[in-house]
Amino acid sequence: MTPDAIDHAAGLLADARRNGQRLDALPESCRPATLADAHAIQEATALRLGDAIAGWKVGATPEGGVARGALLRSRTYASGARISAAIVPLLGIEAEIAFRLDRDLPARAREYDYSEVAGAVTALPAIEIVDSRFRGYPNAPLLDRIADFMSNGAFIYGAAQTRWRKFDLETIDGAPIRRTSDQGPLAARGRTGE
Repeated sequence: MTPDAIDHAAGLLADARRNGQRLDALPESCRPATLADAHAIQEATALRLGDAIAGWKVGATPEGGVARGALLRSRTYASGARISAAIVPLLGIEAEIAFRLDRDLPARAREYDYSEVAGAVTALPAIEIVDSRFRGYPNAPLLDRIADFMSNGAFIYGAAQTRWRKFDLETIDGAPIRRTSDQGPLAARGRTGE
């Protein structure tokens, strides 16, 4: 994707976010064809909005990749905040568990194991308010939705929790948890083949 196409898509998404008008889809001339394109559009959109990135949401793609969505500083709130429905008209709400990285995990040849990662993070209860710049949100192309900050409208976080490490995250009342998505089973804790 050319820099001009990225900039054009970012301009359309930034304008739609500012004025509340919805797009049918990004035009073919600036539609992301890859995850890298969608991520580049996000970064360019944040720059056009003059907003800082406060954090990231992540999710699995149908192909087994990892998509990220920027959480904008201007749309990130502490618990108790009042948010006008006018800025998030779709008003989808998702309960989340957020993690704050408390120390760096530098790149290295060997993968980090679960205990190393768990020891470097603090959990926070969170709510994501889903919103979209696309009229037909559920039917908008996936990469368009990823380019649109993975449909993030706002993010609200609660008080940090450290006691989450004491819970058995593999079972509920002794029964194994099955992780699934619309595309089928997901790997536990980032491991594959489960």
